[in-house]
Amino acid sequence: MTEANHHKHLIVRVKEEYDNVIPAAGSVATLNFIRLSGYADRSDLKTAAEKTLKSFVPKIRQNPTAFTQMLVTMNAALAKPVQIIIAGRAEDADTRDMLKKIRSMSISGSIPGMTIFLVSSDADRARLKKYLSFVESIKQIDNKTTAYVCKDYTCSKPVTNPDMLLNMLKK
Repeated sequence: MTEANHHKHLIVRVKEEYDNVIPAAGSVATLNFIRLSGYADRSDLKTAAEKTLKSFVPKIRQNPTAFTQMLVTMNAALAKPVQIIIAGRAEDADTRDMLKKIRSMSISGSIPGMTIFLVSSDADRARLKKYLSFVESIKQIDNKTTAYVCKDYTCSKPVTNPDMLLNMLKK
């Protein structure tokens, strides 16, 4: 918030629509709606994000470099959802290694629309089950950290090897 020069008690709330060094709040909020719609299977959030994206299309066509974060958001919205569910204790080295490999791929931007869930306890499973019913069946295999990859709401066989997980994600 800023104050107007001519009046110290008049506060102006500036709402930037352009992405600068710090992305615009609308771009970040829209991306969060996309992510949350994937986490919680909420079509209302996805619809709201899509309406926002559509309203920005003419401006993006005019000046795409002014809307870099909104373009990232659009990429995530157009991508088929990829959900990675890790069953393992957060403090285990195997779990940390698997999460590190996933994050290295997501940082490079190679998996738009990706969401990661860590099911490290029965309490986590119960909390996530409210939004994602299939989480109840997510379990470790042979007491090892186990990854389940679901692309476009279809899950592959679980894997316990981080390199096998990376190969699955690259396909």
